[in-house]
Amino acid sequence: MSQQIDYFNNHIKDFLEDTVQVNKETNLLKILYADIVANDISDLVDSDPATINTKLYKKDLFDFNNLIVNLVNFFDNAAVTQANYRTTLTVVQNGNATPQAQVVSNATENYGDRIYQLSYVMQKMEESALRIKRAHTDIYMKECIDAVMAVNPTAIVPGTSSTAAALSVGITLMTDMVDFFSNQPIVTKDRKIILNNWVPRYL
Repeated sequence: MSQQIDYFNNHIKDFLEDTVQVNKETNLLKILYADIVANDISDLVDSDPATINTKLYKKDLFDFNNLIVNLVNFFDNAAVTQANYRTTLTVVQNGNATPQAQVVSNATENYGDRIYQLSYVMQKMEESALRIKRAHTDIYMKECIDAVMAVNPTAIVPGTSSTAAALSVGITLMTDMVDFFSNQPIVTKDRKIILNNWVPRYL
């Protein structure tokens, strides 16, 4: 059982490391797109190439910004627009056949490079959330957490760094994260509080 708990804890740590990085970068990129990139690509049509290195079209940049805005909302207690964001990641990772012939703007090229890199961190974050969601059921963590919850929700679950109550809401966060990328409806809540409660316990 100790190896199973280690597996569970390691994926929680991976998830939190990636999520902290994603939160920092999404907030910066949201501003970069709104303040500069959206204007720089305004003369292009959706199917026009917009970047050289990453071979992304205008629509790809728009769609990834939409992902960013909604992921920020996901954590910040704001409404989330449902979409298949996993597909958005794949599009940015693969690019298109035709790159832009010349730099539209340095900001646009930089934005394309950064969302390409960020897409892989987001993918890893979602994969960790999925592993934790499965482990919660498959290695009897649910039964362990529920047993501690029934006695004392503020007690530390054996083998972990979290109380039963914190683990319960944290696993719900990860389930919500999987749903976010899978085009499932998302309930509005302040998930940043959950994240901030977990980070000091694992990082």
